[in-house]
Amino acid sequence: MKEIEVLIIGGGITGTSYLCTLAKYTNIKNIGLIEMRSEFGDVNTHYNNNSQTLHAGDIETNYSFEKAKSVKYATDLLAMYMEKNAVHAFFKGQKIILAVGDDEIAELEQRFVDFKSLYPDLKRIERDEIALLEPALVNGRNPNERILALHTTGYTVDFKAVAMSFVSEAKKVTGKHISTYLNCGLKTIFKKGNDYLITTTTGETFLTKTVVFAAGAHSLMYAKQLGYGKYLAILPVAGSFYFARDKHLLKGKVYTMQKKKLPFAAVHGDPEFGDENTTRFGPTAKVLPMFVRHSSKTIGDFLSTSVWTYKGLKANLGIISDPILFKYMLKNMLYDLPLLGKYFFLKMAQKIVPTLRYRDLEYADGAGGIRPQLLNTETGEMEMGDARVEGNNILFEITPSPGASVCLANAYYGVQKIVSFLGNNIEFYQEQWQADFKK
Repeated sequence: MKEIEVLIIGGGITGTSYLCTLAKYTNIKNIGLIEMRSEFGDVNTHYNNNSQTLHAGDIETNYSFEKAKSVKYATDLLAMYMEKNAVHAFFKGQKIILAVGDDEIAELEQRFVDFKSLYPDLKRIERDEIALLEPALVNGRNPNERILALHTTGYTVDFKAVAMSFVSEAKKVTGKHISTYLNCGLKTIFKKGNDYLITTTTGETFLTKTVVFAAGAHSLMYAKQLGYGKYLAILPVAGSFYFARDKHLLKGKVYTMQKKKLPFAAVHGDPEFGDENTTRFGPTAKVLPMFVRHSSKTIGDFLSTSVWTYKGLKANLGIISDPILFKYMLKNMLYDLPLLGKYFFLKMAQKIVPTLRYRDLEYADGAGGIRPQLLNTETGEMEMGDARVEGNNILFEITPSPGASVCLANAYYGVQKIVSFLGNNIEFYQEQWQADFKK
């Protein structure tokens, strides 16, 4: 049996950011992390399974000003980290939010006024300048169709590479015992006095004072098993993509305007990370009853985490049956149909690139992850953004979008909670953190 101070369960970007923060900014000596896959960041953190975007809130039109402000702070932290420690994990380029038609233009004009103070580099551009910066957005478009855009600079990120960097940085810290275990899944977890007794699929046994679950949707499953987060449920939303290969269509990221009342990102186009000749369009969004994409064995995990109560069923039914959301979900299910799906999706993608043709697109088999969208069964509402459930010396991180972008901010607050759990002479190095992340 291994005795340890903190054990992290999950080696995606959230779990590894905790590992790095605990190692560098606390005096905790003995820290461990277990990951069920053979590599860190191999599920939703993998670049195939997300939009590869550092979501700063500047072109995400579903963000309120307050949410954008908090997300900007969080993404600034990760940007500073990458610039210093993970320069191979990202590239910088232009980002555009495109408005098409009078209604969208009026909304974008107002957003520019409201958000300019938060994003001083945000620039309003009209048709002629759009054509210079992103010719594919204008070529072939009806000259009578009005368009407007906001332009800025942002990051395209391989979050898996960032996760691996976090592990590397953690292990550089001297005087610590940092242990990581790959191909090592959680088998059982029990409370034993003030500690937790954990067994794994590889036969490892840990006795640990504090546990951090950073396992996406599975974090809530284990929270419920331990008696926490009973009022929460998960609506697993799968995102799929289409590729246009051998087509250097876009120079940077192009987002479209968010539909009102919809919590999911509107379709956008991006040059694929590491392959500028492939353009990725998406994501689509459809509900799938599983916690890991393309893993039918996690259907049972979803069913065990769902709230089989009157309130739970009512909340799920109320959200799914909302006319706007239901129509959106139904439409997105069509995008995954063989042959016809590509035709339906093409109409969406042509809002970005009007000259795109049916034969230019191919369904990105194997790409796309699961977003664990939280439902609050007490209020009957979706809880937007990431969430943390807190228990007795245990934390459960549940991280839908923009979880990867805000991972360091989550770790900053979560690690301070861990420090308070352990008490005694355990401390968080606030001055060192501020020095490392000073603008």
